[in-house]
Amino acid sequence: MSGLSTPRDYKSWVHNDNVKIPYTTIRRYRKNIFNKFNQVKSPKSRKSLFKNDFQVNKLEANESSSNLNIEKNFPEQIETVNDNISFSVDKHQVICSEEKEIITRNLDKEVENLEEKKFDKKLSIKLGLLSIYIEFRPSKMCMNVFIKMMRHYIGNEVQPNFDSLIDSFKKEFYLKYDIYTFCLCCNILKENCNDINNNCPSCSKTFSKFFHLNIKSQLESILNCQKNRIDFSLNSENNIYKKISYFHSKFITLTINSDGISIFKSSRTTIWPVYLTINQIDKKERFKLKNVIIAGLWVSKEKPVFEEFLKPIVEELKILEKGIFFEGDMINIFLTNGVFDKPARAAILNTIQFNGKFGCIKCYQPGKNIPSSKNGTIHVYPFQHYHHDKPKRTHDKYLSDLRQAVLLKKPFRGIKGDSMLNQLSFYFPIESTVIDYMHSILEGVVRSLVKYLFFPEYTKRSCSLRKHFMMINKQLVDIKVPDFIPRSPRSLDDLGKWKANELFSFLIYYSLPLFRFIMEDNQLYHLINLVVGVEYLLTPNLDDEKLEIVNLLFKDFVKDMEYFYGADSMLSGVHELIHLTEDFKNNGHLSEFNCFTFEDLNRQITSFLKAKNLVGVQLINSFNVLKIYYSYIDKMPAQLIDQVFPWKNNLFKELTHGKILSQNHISEKILDCLKKKFNALSSNFQITNYVKYKNIIYTSINYKDVKSLNYCVKYEEKFAIIHYFCFSDDECVAVLQILSKLHNPFYNIKFSHNGIIWHFINKF
Repeated sequence: MSGLSTPRDYKSWVHNDNVKIPYTTIRRYRKNIFNKFNQVKSPKSRKSLFKNDFQVNKLEANESSSNLNIEKNFPEQIETVNDNISFSVDKHQVICSEEKEIITRNLDKEVENLEEKKFDKKLSIKLGLLSIYIEFRPSKMCMNVFIKMMRHYIGNEVQPNFDSLIDSFKKEFYLKYDIYTFCLCCNILKENCNDINNNCPSCSKTFSKFFHLNIKSQLESILNCQKNRIDFSLNSENNIYKKISYFHSKFITLTINSDGISIFKSSRTTIWPVYLTINQIDKKERFKLKNVIIAGLWVSKEKPVFEEFLKPIVEELKILEKGIFFEGDMINIFLTNGVFDKPARAAILNTIQFNGKFGCIKCYQPGKNIPSSKNGTIHVYPFQHYHHDKPKRTHDKYLSDLRQAVLLKKPFRGIKGDSMLNQLSFYFPIESTVIDYMHSILEGVVRSLVKYLFFPEYTKRSCSLRKHFMMINKQLVDIKVPDFIPRSPRSLDDLGKWKANELFSFLIYYSLPLFRFIMEDNQLYHLINLVVGVEYLLTPNLDDEKLEIVNLLFKDFVKDMEYFYGADSMLSGVHELIHLTEDFKNNGHLSEFNCFTFEDLNRQITSFLKAKNLVGVQLINSFNVLKIYYSYIDKMPAQLIDQVFPWKNNLFKELTHGKILSQNHISEKILDCLKKKFNALSSNFQITNYVKYKNIIYTSINYKDVKSLNYCVKYEEKFAIIHYFCFSDDECVAVLQILSKLHNPFYNIKFSHNGIIWHFINKF
């Protein structure tokens, strides 16, 4: 063998970390992974092979580096592929998580550089433009005109249009999504179809379109931005959380919601967003749009086929159950709660609607049909005196009913078939699906009560207050409410237009004072059961003793409902009251699991829509802008934000005041008191009757005639009326008149021994 060269070591890079992996080996490995995950033939072109794969592009960009950390991890993985052993999804997740950490570190470094420079004019302009778009929702055309005007005055320090402005940010923060087209007539599904033709080739009907947005990237972005606000102990007292804690030590739970939104009056097109919220983020931050995951969008004139719509979402959630890396720990992600209105709930869970036999998802009471006042029938749930909330459904019974429904190919005890959510480890359709008190109690029970009391068709019933309609209606519309109550009271004639928050205000704030001297005592006590039960149920830190009292109050309300309002009043909303406390135990506080917050999210995302075409893409692009903006803002210290947005300091002052008034009407006594007690008030202080402090409005009793009552405040456990404000540069003082107590609290006689005091009169 003398004179011949020494044979090259076979795969020396496997055994020696100092030997670089051959380029062809890395390329072959990449192609194998591409084929395994995409199940399509690998393109020949290097550019087309990885044009949509950020993770691989990132790897390719670092190939030439001599300190390529991933080389140390590749040998074992490449050997696995060469030996034709199936590649583990968990390993792929680890690689993706490491890449995501690199992205986050890059952003942190960029923010640190910004801090060192203290002020970056170009970035300030870019983020300022995004801030205007997010806060005021202008159209893209409006933004382009505004940018064009800015370029005229400040030159080329800003991009030529809004699209190029977005493109100037890092691409890794862009939302990844897949587009699906589906024919409801032929059940034809196409993935990532870019055909111009929107009609099905078989039946010529218009395709429905839906989008699946990557959940993992959104989740990691939120966790990285909100890592100081993640509290793993939140919602830890509910039963479902305790079940998970037997198997996993550190995990995050999610809540799902979906509902249809009509976006334009002139179009039948609706959108169905699928929201996911993180239960371990505090409620005040959890439902901000920046902290919400949009997992899917259905855009069509028809209702979703949830079996197809939820399939890619559930598949990704199943992968997330295996865990992601966060702060050096493996965190499991579980969908545990769902809150929907009743039609959406039945469609997603694949159950009978609420107005059908066995329509209650919490128990096996079948209900019955009775004649309605309009010569039809309605489905009611009469109160069962011995088993008012039984027999109860459980997860095991649900699975048994599901097997029977599949076997018989027809609904069985309210279950029509399988649900996509059944594939998830800790989503139990019976226990995890929360009764939404917004739709069930407010839109259902409260609206019906007002009808029974005041509508002409119920005048002959003993419960009717129709003869007092004019007086009560005048008292109602004359009520002045503070600005923290969203809407001023509207006439009872407009009941059909009342929103859920108006029904809530009527129940909690207005009903008892209005009815106290008009309604018969027993009927009033019956109403008190509902009012106080709802108020207690929404009270923070509700203990087991009060929860049992709430259960008794709701039980009594449902039991006597038929006596006061008739058999046709026993609708599903009334029946569901007896299951609310059990829902509380299984899922947590109902103030955190209701549709109010999700309805507000619907309002926020639809405000981005400015055109009828490409509705889904419009929403995704706008959501993308919001995510990019907060990926920078949430990592900036407050003092740096003030430097980046100096123009906001003048636009949103902490304290603003109204018109300056004369000091002639101040008495000498009050003037001396002000000088003695408030040294910060200079001798030349001014007077006004309007102050806005931290976005809260306060007015004097002499302020111009408006519907809002912002002059009544609580001071040292007493109520008082504001007469005027005295302010200088350093201090603002309100001059108050303390009110006397006019009414004693009144009690529900039946429960007076429990010390339950109804104190609503004192709120006025």
